Amino acid sequence: MGYSFYPYSVRFKKHIIPCSILQVLLCFLFSTTKIAAQERTYIEHAVASEAQMNRIDDENDKVYEWSFTHPDSALRVFKRIFNESQQLDYAFGMANAMILSANVYINVKREEPVDPAIPCLRIAEKYLERARKRNKSVVETWYNNMGAVYLKKNQTDSAMICLSKSLDLYLQSGHKKDGVLVMKYLNLETVFYVLQQFDKVIAYAKTAEKIALEHNLKGELYKTYTMLASVYTEINKPDSSLYYLALMDKIPYKPDESFSKLTLEIKGTAYLKKNMPEKAIPYFLQSIAINNYPAPNSWQGLGNAYKRLKKYKLSESYLLQAENYETNASQRSDYSVSVYNDLADLYDSTYQYKNAYKYRSKAALLQKELDDNSNVQTINALEARYRNAQKDKQLTDERLAFLSIQNKLKNRNLWIAVIIGCIVISVMIILVLYQKQKLWKQKSETLEQQQEIENLKTSILTEENERSRIGRQLHDDIMVQLALVKMNLEALPSQLPEIEEMEDFIAVKEMMDNAGRDLRLTAHNLAPDTLLADGLTQALLYFCKNIQYRTRLNVTFQHYGEAPALNQELSINIYRITQELIQNIIKHAAASNVLIQLNYRPDILTLTVEDDGKGFKTNDIANEGIGLKSIKSRLKVMKGEMEIHERHPKGTSVTIQVNL
Repeated sequence: MGYSFYPYSVRFKKHIIPCSILQVLLCFLFSTTKIAAQERTYIEHAVASEAQMNRIDDENDKVYEWSFTHPDSALRVFKRIFNESQQLDYAFGMANAMILSANVYINVKREEPVDPAIPCLRIAEKYLERARKRNKSVVETWYNNMGAVYLKKNQTDSAMICLSKSLDLYLQSGHKKDGVLVMKYLNLETVFYVLQQFDKVIAYAKTAEKIALEHNLKGELYKTYTMLASVYTEINKPDSSLYYLALMDKIPYKPDESFSKLTLEIKGTAYLKKNMPEKAIPYFLQSIAINNYPAPNSWQGLGNAYKRLKKYKLSESYLLQAENYETNASQRSDYSVSVYNDLADLYDSTYQYKNAYKYRSKAALLQKELDDNSNVQTINALEARYRNAQKDKQLTDERLAFLSIQNKLKNRNLWIAVIIGCIVISVMIILVLYQKQKLWKQKSETLEQQQEIENLKTSILTEENERSRIGRQLHDDIMVQLALVKMNLEALPSQLPEIEEMEDFIAVKEMMDNAGRDLRLTAHNLAPDTLLADGLTQALLYFCKNIQYRTRLNVTFQHYGEAPALNQELSINIYRITQELIQNIIKHAAASNVLIQLNYRPDILTLTVEDDGKGFKTNDIANEGIGLKSIKSRLKVMKGEMEIHERHPKGTSVTIQVNL
């Protein structure tokens, strides 16, 4: 089981711990998830055989190794392993799979929120008591990872409890003092570092140093010296820091880029605290050259170094880079306060008092906000610890009470189980009968609705047929006769020239013309040939023109979208609804302007009719006294919807929507 972790870089202002460097620290703490291999002498009492358990353990170990490069695939495999272990009732397999899943969220996906790791660890917690019979390390590993989660969530009290418990369990297990123990000490040093209890950090680091030297643990010794160098720089003892940095250079160990960057920043900070900015600058520049990680520490360090050298333009450039990084960070910290104060000092030195005041104010406001948040977090932590203590006491009391009456309850529980079984069966029978009755009722209502719709369809079809018959009769018979009368009337002046100029004769001709025109419009409305020939859009356009010609209404027709091929029944129903709405406006609204919009969208047709009339009364709608009954019947057949709203300052808006 590889335990490793490391501290964050020192700041130029005392007690500043930036979030970006804290991630470097936490990534090592989080990698303590893999459970140490132990002798597997315990065989589960369930269906899992020793061979099956060994196979599951080996698969968990293999997936853990490549989870750092393929985290999402690893999560899926861990879930499968958990399910397989659950089928075999193999507690250690389930606990281990969940702990390793949590490791992915904690360690590999460390740029994302750590919250998904919590349910994984809570599931694993259920199996720890049985799992420890297979491998004792599972419990202390669980506590170590839970502590990592709490630390990343800035719940230092809970992190301290879990990490201390992990260390105690490890020491009780009788393991030799090896690298795992060193890293457990370093884990606790991290918490004390965050709490700024640097004397305890140094004490634990000295213990870890002694163990690492005794067992020649080069990597652990390198990390321990890095911690000591960081702490001594933090408490303003740069000579001690440089001493441990020199020891680190003598250790034959090659750190990764994050450690290399951290070491360079500590060196630069130590020289800066010794007021040797010329020596500090190269280390900060080397740190920036490592491009895989952000460099807010180095930017701020360079800003302060160049400020001391009175190279104010360079100082401002690097400090503004540090400020920009913090501005874009997801969480503001004391580091932001430090950068603001450094910028204020810089502008004060260059007599830019307006900018100096600006950044000094920002620093003061953010510091107050952080202090308030810190107080709230402290109160919440104390409250959480009190609630946990009360909960633990309650659970203990309940457990003792349960054990004292367990034997008495066995027979009673049996009878209760029988009674509950009978009740459950009875309830199930009632539910089945109720469900059948409900389905029958729904089916009956559906049939009634279908029958009603069919009746409405028949009624509408009959009405349309009658309209068409009347329209054809008007067009083919009466209009023909009217045309003959008009022809004879126009032929009279050839026989009686004197009547051509008579006012009565002219009036009769105009009446004949008006009658023919009105009769033609009526015949079209009853049987709209344009609707059948050219489609709904053209039919409504022709209808609007006729309405505007016959009345004083100013009718505007708009259509949007590409018109699909509509069936004749739908087109006629939309056309009739539009006619009915316009007739209501003419009869009741006293409007001057009407807007008709037809909107074709994929699978939906929307008709909107708006006027600027006197509006409507609620009881008119309730009593269906404005011709709404016919509209509702047609909408029911089409399974459409209608909404009616008052328009402000006056008028009415009606929207019809039908699925195509």
